[in-house]
Amino acid sequence: MKHYPWSWTKVWHVHPRTPLPALITGPTAGGAWEQGDSSPRAVHEDFWNIVCPKDKVRIIATQDIKLEYGITWASAKHIFNIWRDILLEETASCVEVVNRAQGARFDWHGQLFGLWLWGSPDRLLDIWEEFKGSPVSRLLATSPIVQRGVERNMLLFGLRGTGHSESKTSVESRHWDHVMAVHIRRGDFGRHCKKLANWRSAFFGWNSLPELPDRIEDPDSPDYRPGRNTPENVLIYMKHCLPDTDTIISKITSARNEYEETIFGLFISTTSHTLAHTKTQVLDRSGQTSAPCTFSITSTPLRGSTK
Repeated sequence: MKHYPWSWTKVWHVHPRTPLPALITGPTAGGAWEQGDSSPRAVHEDFWNIVCPKDKVRIIATQDIKLEYGITWASAKHIFNIWRDILLEETASCVEVVNRAQGARFDWHGQLFGLWLWGSPDRLLDIWEEFKGSPVSRLLATSPIVQRGVERNMLLFGLRGTGHSESKTSVESRHWDHVMAVHIRRGDFGRHCKKLANWRSAFFGWNSLPELPDRIEDPDSPDYRPGRNTPENVLIYMKHCLPDTDTIISKITSARNEYEETIFGLFISTTSHTLAHTKTQVLDRSGQTSAPCTFSITSTPLRGSTK
């Protein structure tokens, strides 16, 4: 609800919802599993209400399970195994997992794999290999709507054919090996990044995988207090979370130089009007003007955004 472009009063009275299939496709959004996989498909809520009337639904409250099995601060794999066993052993044909149920404790973080888990690499990453090879991950893709939008705007990415003998699909597929995409979030990050720094937060989710190049080195300090980091360590976080133009240009340049392919397309998506106005500066100082380049900035300010 926070980041839709409509009037806040309208959003409050009629909560906007974006259907998941508008963004992604695959089993998570109701798509088919692989051939021979008998796992049930995800269904629309209206269909669920038809085949699973309330008197046939077994309600399970997340907080009850977390407390009963002691998994509030467990690792991702252990949490997964507990829920897998519970659901496989359940005899009811319809099971609904909720964060609020009559007579049950309320769970402020009602997800099975909650916010604090995704921000804790030491608890999350033990399930990475299993998740990476699962159909849920392998079959995940952008939705047809998103794909059509990309195809209609291929010229923005500098698509160039190399000969009449190649199919359009072949050229487009190979083209993406030579495009660098950069997403630079601003909006409320001035405030948000300081909060992350003060609580010494780690990279979120799979961004904490050890094989990735970037790391946050936040040295221990006797002056640290929960919710209040040292000024020196806050600066370390801000370099990653809210980099200035010089840092952004330096990162684009080093990443381009380390990449094994030639980069001839640079696409930047940002909510910053200030950065959008530094287009020529970024191109000149990153060296992109020496080769054919498409530089596209999507400036979409959010409600209450800052420069």
